Amino acid sequence: PRAAAALDGFCARFVADAYGPVMKSLKDEFRRDSQRLEEGDRVVFFRIVRFFAAWQRASTRAGQPSAGQIVFTLDLFTFNLVLQSCEQYLERKRYADLAVAAAAYVEMLHLLYVMAAS
Repeated sequence: PRAAAALDGFCARFVADAYGPVMKSLKDEFRRDSQRLEEGDRVVFFRIVRFFAAWQRASTRAGQPSAGQIVFTLDLFTFNLVLQSCEQYLERKRYADLAVAAAAYVEMLHLLYVMAAS
């Protein structure tokens, strides 16, 4: 219980203070296809998106405000990035990466559904 409360508090602070700027910066790097990006950065980005979308969805059910800064990763660019990555991972038979990207996509859709229903 204390660990869960600490994690929830961290997530709330991170989303309120840093999520938007960090994700905007990362998306800009993906947009530019920056040389600073490393091989696994896209998968890590998808894991972060999935985690915080799931956390936000759980928080929304618990009566906390919806989406907030999470909307920085519920845009058309991010959806396209996830879908294009799914296609690339499937073509290259990188099934573990495909699973991560698909999980992020599913969680993004779940959060959109919760937001639309509220």
